[in-house]
Amino acid sequence: MSRDFGVTDGHSLYSLHRYRSDVRHMVIFDDLVEKEHHRVRLYISEPIYELVRQAETNGLLRVVHHEEIVEGCSEPDSPRRRKRKHK
Repeated sequence: MSRDFGVTDGHSLYSLHRYRSDVRHMVIFDDLVEKEHHRVRLYISEPIYELVRQAETNGLLRVVHHEEIVEGCSEPDSPRRRKRKHK
């Protein structure tokens, strides 16, 4: 996945951070503040994910990819899953 998204910073794909009990999201985002290109992967909790969404709204970063993490396993977002989730 690192090569697919061009991740340059943050947690590795197989990082042990994904197994922490409070981790619910994996995001890959572009840092729009720095002059150099930074694409970052982080395994984060729900409150931090809300801060990431606010930063995206404010134009500080752009989320490239998001996956929900359940007990250390990733569940990629897909239109089909989102439809079932919001019903």
